[in-house]
Formats: sequence, structure tokens, C-alpha cells
Amino acid sequence: MNQFIRLVIVTILLSFAGFSAVAQVTAIYALPYPEGARSCTSEDVNASGIVLVVCDGIRSFLWSPVSQALTEIESAAFSKGKVGSHLNDRAEVVVRDGTGELYIWSASRGATAISLPDLKCNNIKEIRGFNDLGEVAVQTNCPALGELGVIRSDGSFTSATPLAFLDFHHLNNRSQVLIQDEGGYGIWFADTGLVTRFPSLGGGTPSPLDLNDAGEVLFHDEEPVLHVARALLLKPGIGYVPLLIPAGYEKFPMLDRTLDNAGQVTANLGSHPVFWKSPDSPLLLDLYEQRASMAVASNTSGLVAGNNVFKFRLDGSPEFMAIAWQVVPAVPQPVARIEAVQSGINALLASGELADGEARSLSAKLTAATKSVENGETPAAKNMLQATSNQVSALEKSKRISTQAATDLRALIEAAISSLG
Repeated sequence: MNQFIRLVIVTILLSFAGFSAVAQVTAIYALPYPEGARSCTSEDVNASGIVLVVCDGIRSFLWSPVSQALTEIESAAFSKGKVGSHLNDRAEVVVRDGTGELYIWSASRGATAISLPDLKCNNIKEIRGFNDLGEVAVQTNCPALGELGVIRSDGSFTSATPLAFLDFHHLNNRSQVLIQDEGGYGIWFADTGLVTRFPSLGGGTPSPLDLNDAGEVLFHDEEPVLHVARALLLKPGIGYVPLLIPAGYEKFPMLDRTLDNAGQVTANLGSHPVFWKSPDSPLLLDLYEQRASMAVASNTSGLVAGNNVFKFRLDGSPEFMAIAWQVVPAVPQPVARIEAVQSGINALLASGELADGEARSLSAKLTAATKSVENGETPAAKNMLQATSNQVSALEKSKRISTQAATDLRALIEAAISSLG
């Protein structure tokens, strides 16, 4: 078993074992600079802790928290630079090159052009979302196909037309997209074409910012007295829950808010980054070398990607350093436990130890287990997780996966089963 991948899976295992229920920062990383770069920013982080870094607007890299090294995103297909914008849990990256062409890049498969089925009108205006299935939410310039829709993993296109959406953004692993139309805000289901509406709040509906696979949605709100930006978390079965503001930061607007699959939120209060393991438990993240810092996104294991202003140019424009905080979270809920199993699978897939078809089969079982948890079907979730464990054992027996990898995955699966009671 590749030692790097072994360390990734051990990191996942340790993140769930024996730590305090109070979130705390255990490490802060200054990500390395590639030779010749002046300004680098973190753009995204995935479940394995890999961070997408863009330098000087023309080069893109993936950073690992285990090796703490950068791997450049390169392909002969790219022209005049490349900028990564979205990263998924399979370490695939959406990249736009200097000519405006869009690609999905991975270390194992290289660059594949993102294209629409109608090659006569193969014009993608903007990427609106990217999920772990390899699906891409897009805005097109193709009236015949529809202006908005989702390119599925098999290359087909699911159009949102004739629905007249004013906004269309963020795509989760259930193929759901946040939307706005004349009727207000809601979620569009690409699989069915249906739209569900959010509940009203005090006569109105706040605007959605992000959504996760558990059906939680992060919303923009405004503090009624100070009129500064705030955030609410819509939790299924509970309703809207405001995020608690740390003492002394009540007058600061809340900016750059993101939500991960464990229901954790990152945001910035002025130039101070904050991590919420839950709405009532904010954690002020340390400023790197006491300079202005900002959080960008977090993963279920509590790794927060962000940026630090390390100097200013003569014209007053800032130069950035990509950074990351490792936060040890409290023991997570079953959905996050299942996400940890998926992270282990992703790590093995990225290393080449697990074949793509086998990884997809295991992931399908985890998706079914997650849906059973969300529907309150605990026995069904346990059965599906046990089926996942059985498949891992079968892969080990047929020598399609190493004994060490199988042992680590089974430990993660057993922890997920135990969390269900």
C-alpha cells in the first residue's frame, strides 16, 4: 500500500478518535510557493484535505497536507496558462485555460474537454457547480439545449429549460442545484426536474449561499439593528438556525460563507476567519503571523483552506499566501462518518490502488447508506454499510486491494455503523 495514501487514511481515522468535543486548531500551514510565483491563493479543499491553489492567475496546483508539497496541474491540451476553479473529492479539477476552453483534469487521466452534446453550439459561458460524480452545472449560450443545466457524468445534458431561473449555482452529490426564479428561492432536482421551495422567515425568505449532501442550506441574512451581513443554517426537521457571533465581533459583516458536508461553516468577520463546527460553536482561527487572513472552504475532517495577505505592491494591491488550518472537530454524526469512508476510497482511487469501477461501486453503496440515514432508515443504512464492508473484504480476498488498505477501510466503515447506534 502506498505510504502516502496510508498516511491519508490514518489521518482520517485519527480525526474521529478520542478528541475533545470542543473544536481547536492543532496546526496552521503556510503552503509552499512554486518557483517564480508572486501571489498564490487557496480556492477549494476536498474531503482528503487536498487544496486547490492558483498562482498569479495563470498556474494551478494541488497541495497535500501529508506531503505538504504542490503538484502542478499540467496538460498539453492547455494553452496560455490554466486556472482551476472547482475541486471534487476524486481530486478532479475544473480548469479554464488562457483561450477560455474548459476541462476536467485529474492526475490519472489528464485533461478532458468539458463539452455539450450539441457540437454545433458547444459554448459554455460559465461553470456554476461541480460535484464528486463528475457532473458540472453550467450556463450555456445554446438556446436549443437550454441556457442552464447539468452535464452528467455520461456526457448527456439535463436542461433546466423551460424553467426561467434568475440564478443557478452550487451542485451537490444528489444532483441538486440552488436556484432563484420569480417565485423566490429553492432547490432544483436535476433527476426529476422538480423545484422545492424554502420555508419563509419572518414574512420573507433569505437568499441561499451553499448546500450540502445532507440537505442543509446556508443562507445570507442581515442583522436587523446593525444591518451587517450574517448567516443562517437551514437544518432539515429543525428550521433556520442563526450562527452565533463571537464576542467582540458583532459589528463586523460576515463574508465569504461556505458550508461543508458535515454541516460546518467557514466565514470571515472582517479580516478574521471563523470556523463553526455547529451554529452555536464559533472558533476564531489564528491569524498567520498576525496578518489579515481569510477562510475559503472547509472539509468534513476540519481542514480549512484560506489565504493571508503577506505584502502589498507599490500600487497598493495585495499579494497573497495560501494557508490552511487543521481544526480537530467534535465526534461527527453518521453522515460525516460515511463521508470519512468515502475519503478513504478517494485516497485509494487517487493512488491507483483501487480501480475506478470498484470505487464507483463502493461509493454507490455509501450514497445509498447516506440517503437511508437522512430518511431515518437506520437498519437499511447499517445493511448497506455492511454490504460495503463485505465488498472490501471480497476485493482483499481477490487481491484487488491490499490487506492494509482493506483493514483501514473496514475500520472507517465499522465506525460509521457504530455511530448509528
